[in-house]
Amino acid sequence: MNFDKSSRTQTSLSVLTLLTGTGIAQAILISVSPILTRIYSPEDFGTFATYSAIVAILAVISTGRYELAIVSPKKETDAANVVVLCLSISVVLSILSYLLIQTFGYSLVKALGNSEIQELLYLLPISLLLTGFYQTLNYWNTRKEVYKNIASSSVAISGSSATMQIILGIGVSQPNGLVVGSVSGQGVGAFSLYMLSRTEFLNSIRNSSIHGILKNAKRYKDFPLFSSGASLINNIATQLPVFVITSAFGVTVTGIYSLTIRILSAPLTLFSSAIFQVFFKKITTISIEKPEDLQKYVLNTFLLLVLFGSPLVALMIFWGPMIFSIVFGDEWVEAGEIAGLLSIVAVVRFAISPLSAVFSLENNVKRGAFWQLLYFVSLASLFYFIYDLDFNFFLMLYVIHEVILYGVFLFLILRSSKHRKYMTN
Repeated sequence: MNFDKSSRTQTSLSVLTLLTGTGIAQAILISVSPILTRIYSPEDFGTFATYSAIVAILAVISTGRYELAIVSPKKETDAANVVVLCLSISVVLSILSYLLIQTFGYSLVKALGNSEIQELLYLLPISLLLTGFYQTLNYWNTRKEVYKNIASSSVAISGSSATMQIILGIGVSQPNGLVVGSVSGQGVGAFSLYMLSRTEFLNSIRNSSIHGILKNAKRYKDFPLFSSGASLINNIATQLPVFVITSAFGVTVTGIYSLTIRILSAPLTLFSSAIFQVFFKKITTISIEKPEDLQKYVLNTFLLLVLFGSPLVALMIFWGPMIFSIVFGDEWVEAGEIAGLLSIVAVVRFAISPLSAVFSLENNVKRGAFWQLLYFVSLASLFYFIYDLDFNFFLMLYVIHEVILYGVFLFLILRSSKHRKYMTN
């Protein structure tokens, strides 16, 4: 009994450590935004958003999803082999991405409709390599339960990115300073995480071998075969608005859209992560001890989260333009004008996404996977048909789509939480 209590305490401390690191990192990003918006134009933010969207999609395959397998092996030698496998895949994919940019770079720039990003494409292999290294080190530290290293590196990424973006914008007058600063932050984050764990990490990977790498690549092949596809679709769907808005309405509009989403989502994302942890633990207990109350608990949690997020919607609808003008500068009044609509999307996602933990109760993610596919197909179809519309009408239809699709998601969650025999193991 004492062991269980100690284990729960340790888990709570681990979650708190990660949330503290994430919270400080998010606070840095939000606090420097009023400075960055006075240094960089909406067009600069649009280019940064486009570049970040490409990196976010490629990040899914940067290690072949094998990083998820680092925590699985019982033997340390097997874990070491998976680590080396991840690092090797990152190097190979970075080289491959460089060759692809050399061959198809111009075609990509033309498809994106953003000529400003052409010279930045050659930073993509570096971003891909750094992302792969960071994710590998992140999961290795997770395996070792050294969460303070992960938290520290999160702060290092945000702090160094913000510092470099300000320096490049003011001191060098570099319009692409947002991208270059972000890549620099990636490098600092990966290096800091390595330095914090280098001794044990290097000792661990010395035990790897070619035979062991190939054996574990085969053993955990389901990660690249199944997990990568679903994650890739999810990330493409998440980043799709950036590409469509850039192509249809221009990079300046993309910058306005991306800043608005960034400011609205940052605090809610932090709370959402904490809620997911607490919610998952609570529903697991309810599903075992009193499963007939589970659906009611899920619904009450949803209503509580909607109530919590509603003031943000009211604030943005009535005072969005004034707030954005005062905080971020007169050039960003348009961001405040669309903040009212986009705040609805942010709050709907905030209120429903943490509830998806319900799918884990039955060891059955089919409903969640079905919704991800439905979301992607419906969003792509919507953008195809409304591509040539006025931006405000385009945005209104996008918001309606999000509300409807997340409503379907909530329906599937409630169906999954309906009283029946649950299996949590």
